[in-house]
Parts: sequence; structure tokens; C-alpha cells
Amino acid sequence: MNGPTKCLTVGQLAERWQKSHQWIYSNYRRIGLKVLPIGQQLRFPLEVIESWEQEHLR
Repeated sequence: MNGPTKCLTVGQLAERWQKSHQWIYSNYRRIGLKVLPIGQQLRFPLEVIESWEQEHLR
């Protein structure tokens, strides 16, 4: 059985990408990130973020 999925908060993703919280909220759908909504908060599965980063390396 797999362990729990590591997820990033909006703040953690903003820090990782050096963007503002508002930029994350405004753009996560446009760039195609899948999220796990927890109530009013968003969580970004780390494997999704790492996959997106690999696909968009230049």
C-alpha cells in the first residue's frame, strides 16, 4: 500500500516558485495544475508539481 501523498499549500508553492499567493490562485487553472480542494483551501500534490516542472523545463 502507498503512503500518504505529500501536498503543498498555496504558500509553499508560491515560495517554491518565487511567486505571490495571488499569482498561484490566479493561474493554477490556466497552467493546468490539478489540485486537492480541502474546504476553502487548495493543496497541490507534490508529484503533480514535480511532473509539471519537468514537462516545462527549458
